[in-house]
Amino acid sequence: LVEPPPFLVTLAEVEVAFLERVVFGLKNFDLVFVFKDHSIPPVHVNTIPMTQLEAVKEWLDSVEVYFVESKVNFNWTNIMKTVNEDPVGFYEMGGWTYLQ
Repeated sequence: LVEPPPFLVTLAEVEVAFLERVVFGLKNFDLVFVFKDHSIPPVHVNTIPMTQLEAVKEWLDSVEVYFVESKVNFNWTNIMKTVNEDPVGFYEMGGWTYLQ
């Protein structure tokens, strides 16, 4: 968030946030915002210091953004393609919980 260009994410438009590469021993993790409008590509914030993990989780919780923690990075192009091809089926299969 300190490197240009700056960006703005309207949290009311965010459906879920994914904390990726959350592994003991790594120095950084990534944060991906997935929007309610699935035609908008997810926004990535990369290499957040691991020392900020709890603060980020507390912040997401305080602004009531559902978040998921993962040890891996996901291929968001493929995931969003799957979601957009069959949104009803995606949510019937558990929605974002299948990535946990």
